[in-house]
Amino acid sequence: MERLRESQELLDRGAKDAAFVLLWSSVEALLRHIASREGLPLERIPSSAVLKELFSLGFLSRRALDIALRAFSVRNSLVHGFESPDLDTALEEMTPLAQELLAEFDQAGSKTA
Repeated sequence: MERLRESQELLDRGAKDAAFVLLWSSVEALLRHIASREGLPLERIPSSAVLKELFSLGFLSRRALDIALRAFSVRNSLVHGFESPDLDTALEEMTPLAQELLAEFDQAGSKTA
């Protein structure tokens, strides 16, 4: 996904806040694509509810849910103009999670194609 690459480029330049917000939007888009692929009508539901619904239906592991919920808190701080002391940890956790979700999405897509 192009956004993941752009997020890494921002991170490499030291723009952690921007990198994280772009990374979050990539993860949220992937989660919504997964929900859509599975026929779940989650387009207009808040991100936190999408996370919990995907977990309850078995599409997200407990570990992935925990990472995403912590990251959601960081996202909320950043987009509302606050600093987050958890930004570095969230970046470290979300980058591999985004890659895992993308791989799962690509793999599932190739099975249905």
